Amino acid sequence: MSGSRHGQSEAAPSRWPTAVRRGRTLLPALAVLALVVQVLALCAEHFQPNLNSDDLYLYLFCQDVLGRGGPLAGWTLGSAPYFFPDVAGLSLLLGPAGLQGFAIPLYACSSALALAVLVGWVLSSLEPAASGPWWRGLLVVNLLLALRGLTGMDRWLWQELSPGFHGGTILVGLALTALVLRQRDGAGRRWEWGLVAVLLWLGAVSDALMLVQFGLPLLAVLGWRRRDAGAPPVLRQYARSLATALGLLAATRLALTWGEVFFFSRVFRAVPTPARSGAAAWRLLADLGSGLWPVAVAAGAALLFVLVLTARRSAGARDRWIAGWVVASVGLTVAAVVGLGYWTDELRSRYLLNLLVVPLTGAAALLPAWLAAPPAPWRRAARAGLGLALGALTVAAWPGVEPARLTFPAPADIRELDAFLQQHQLQRGLADYWTVNRFNVLSRSGARLSALRSAPSATAASATAYFWANNAYTYLDRDPGTGAWLLPRYTFIVANRLDQAALLARYGEPRAQLTAGPWLIWILADPDRVSRLVGEDVRTRLAGRRWRVTGLAADGVLPLAPPTP
Repeated sequence: MSGSRHGQSEAAPSRWPTAVRRGRTLLPALAVLALVVQVLALCAEHFQPNLNSDDLYLYLFCQDVLGRGGPLAGWTLGSAPYFFPDVAGLSLLLGPAGLQGFAIPLYACSSALALAVLVGWVLSSLEPAASGPWWRGLLVVNLLLALRGLTGMDRWLWQELSPGFHGGTILVGLALTALVLRQRDGAGRRWEWGLVAVLLWLGAVSDALMLVQFGLPLLAVLGWRRRDAGAPPVLRQYARSLATALGLLAATRLALTWGEVFFFSRVFRAVPTPARSGAAAWRLLADLGSGLWPVAVAAGAALLFVLVLTARRSAGARDRWIAGWVVASVGLTVAAVVGLGYWTDELRSRYLLNLLVVPLTGAAALLPAWLAAPPAPWRRAARAGLGLALGALTVAAWPGVEPARLTFPAPADIRELDAFLQQHQLQRGLADYWTVNRFNVLSRSGARLSALRSAPSATAASATAYFWANNAYTYLDRDPGTGAWLLPRYTFIVANRLDQAALLARYGEPRAQLTAGPWLIWILADPDRVSRLVGEDVRTRLAGRRWRVTGLAADGVLPLAPPTP
């Protein structure tokens, strides 16, 4: 026996395992490498240039989650608070991993890898016996990333992978879809349906788009295919899980409101009308035909591929299920964005991220049927071609991976403002929302800004404290000895993008108006008066059992912090 083994070893000497020689391990490894390099190149291109307050507010929220800032009770969150996976994942990178600026690019890499795994899980659940579902998941995400050079596609992909732009909904939704697909024979176990309910609840409490992009489309396609074998019990079980998740969602929001834990923005911002919906539809068509045309072409080609393959006579129930899922997810998402009048410009592209991922996943599911088992020589040639393509993608993206562009930058305008504040010994100031988060994260001077409203709303005047996507407690200081809250002395206002007439009307004439690079800085003539006015806004915001600010004076006013030496 040993001689036989020895002879076999001499006949086919190799240091590589058989699986590697056949490309079964090497190709996936190349796909992972190409994916990571492409994501890092995307991050180097978009992380620093697009680092605005919207990109950074979730970073600041995670810092408070980790106990490095004010109480969470003061936060005003958007209608999509992104608790899972965005906040959970980013907090993990900022906390135990101890990362700072690099946490967001690393989150993008993790998000891309998770997307590939989850697409593979969906494909495996659709047809467990099919070959290479996990491998096809890697190919789908690599294909998406390879399109980043097209106009508009790079920003779309950056929103898909970075925290705080609805991309986490795609991850949770794909996991939900894979779990439901595993039960298509009607033999699902109770704990699996419990997990379906948990995913629906986690996704919906984090982002209402979860229901539009995945929760309701799954219900629709299960209802449409209810005559398939095993479908009726799956439909009933899924409906129960969905009802349970909606009950948990309502209970969670009521508990948070009753306990006064967070402030939330409205999901429905205005009553939809035919005029609003028509304007949104027209604007969406105009944007897809101009700046977002590559997105429209890519999503449309994948959707057309799915529909053409499903129209074949040989298409079975599984193929029709895939087509139904793709059409329902895309159709309900577009209908919601248009019907509610949410689409106003290309920045709203974050609402439509599933238009790329879901059709491509459906196309990858149907691809094996289209290829129809090519002969072995063709399979070997295809593996070699894929290996060369992945290598080319890696080589092409590698020069774009610049480590210096993957951490928080020191922009020239922030450095100029830092130098000005240090020169004039200014520590606490006011500015508009788009300046505040960016300055507070990127500044090196130790000064801090708090946000003022740049335009009036239905409930608040211009130049008052602006609480959206920030923590009301950041307007206050805390005595390190007693823990009492104190009003800081606001000594300056960065007037860029603020209504200067409203500033004059509320806070009076400044002592001086100075410039520093692009910045217009008002040095306040009466810092104590300005500070008390802002303090009134904060006290009104934090009124309530759990939000009440401790340390009030006898007249109900917060004491001012002592002047900065």
